[in-house]
Amino acid sequence: MRGLRRVQRPGDGGRVTGVTGVASVCDVLLTGSPGPAAARPLDVPALLGAGLIGREPARFVVEATADRGCLYAYRLLRRRVFVEEQGLFEDDDLDHRDEDPRTVVLVARDAAGVVLGGVRLGPEDDGPDIGWWRGSRLVVDPALRGAPGVGPALVRAACAFAEEAGVLRFEADVQERAVPLFTRLGWRPVRALRVAGRPHHTMRWPIGRLARAAAGKAAL
Repeated sequence: MRGLRRVQRPGDGGRVTGVTGVASVCDVLLTGSPGPAAARPLDVPALLGAGLIGREPARFVVEATADRGCLYAYRLLRRRVFVEEQGLFEDDDLDHRDEDPRTVVLVARDAAGVVLGGVRLGPEDDGPDIGWWRGSRLVVDPALRGAPGVGPALVRAACAFAEEAGVLRFEADVQERAVPLFTRLGWRPVRALRVAGRPHHTMRWPIGRLARAAAGKAAL
């Protein structure tokens, strides 16, 4: 699968392999400067402050998947949270993006292979892919909400995947209560809106290579 590769040591947990090609958010987090870091694993719990709240965070890996079992578990989590718990949808939250072959699903799994959360991303429009992608349906097992790591790791992995895929614009409509999290991770607010009758904000991830190109032109 393009962009992210599964770690070959599932017992290590909490890791995403570095992406290759263009510099990504993972490269910057790992090395402190843009550049490929393909051979270096990203330890998600360490980056997100393991031990800061006095307990060991869940160990997990984040990976792109097309496995039917993983996708089914991810969709069950979505139904549990968005339909049964939050009441955002009446019957289910499935839509045309779930059937779009261009849609990428990233899941977080523990050492036993249990899906802890997931997120999907892909082109905004149904027509030709013009480089405008959107992330959506970010969900984490409710039992893990008090533990650090899974949600932010999925967001970071989605950003890294989008950058590696050459995306020019990456956005997400997030619930109002999630805006502080996305802001801390570097996303920028665009506009307020309502989705399924609830307040949301459109947030935009600053694509690293575009930001660096703009900074270079400004200096010139």
